[in-house]
Amino acid sequence: MPERTTLVTSLTREFARLTPDEPFALRLCRAFTRLASADGGAISLSLTTSERTVLCATDDLVSLLEDVQDTLREGPSLDALRTAEPVVSTSWQEQVDRWPVLMTSAPPVVSSTLVHAFPMRPERTLVGVVSLHVRRSRSLMRPVDDLAFLADVLGAAIVGGIPERDGDHVLWSERDRISQATGMIVAQLGLGPVDALAVLRAHAFAHEASVAEISRSVIARELVFTYPDESEA
Repeated sequence: MPERTTLVTSLTREFARLTPDEPFALRLCRAFTRLASADGGAISLSLTTSERTVLCATDDLVSLLEDVQDTLREGPSLDALRTAEPVVSTSWQEQVDRWPVLMTSAPPVVSSTLVHAFPMRPERTLVGVVSLHVRRSRSLMRPVDDLAFLADVLGAAIVGGIPERDGDHVLWSERDRISQATGMIVAQLGLGPVDALAVLRAHAFAHEASVAEISRSVIARELVFTYPDESEA
């Protein structure tokens, strides 16, 4: 659990470094991409294993690759959606062997691009896929298991995944704690309230706890989001 907490905290800090002018999901995607040391990424949502909607893409090339997969009905993002398992590419030739129509139809500019795809499964429910695009001959900087876990965290942050005990019957005292914890995250990271609440949801998922329980940890300063070289004043 401590390793997972560190992963989510790292994702949170990358997210906080991004300009708030862009949509929430795109900033999450950029943070995930930076943490993996990839060149681009995309997030797609789906209610079935055959149809999806691309929610955001970090650049035009990534958007093109995602669109072509939907047109040709093959590719790593669709495989991750169908199987609910990570799809990790090791070489361009492997991609050609696995998705020959997609790779031969792709523009020359992607000839050195490796595409990886991770299903988002908060609460063990498949809600979509986050993909990573690496355009140079190098490997991802994080283990596949770590990235698969963080993909689930992204799903929890985007679509919820809050345990039932955080529903409408939550006591007003607990709601006050959530509001206070949200305010502390706003102060620590400079995020907006909506983003700060999403951070709480992500950490609740990572800790297998309720948002109210995570809020108590934030208020007690057991969970702090300031950077290591900053004071906790």
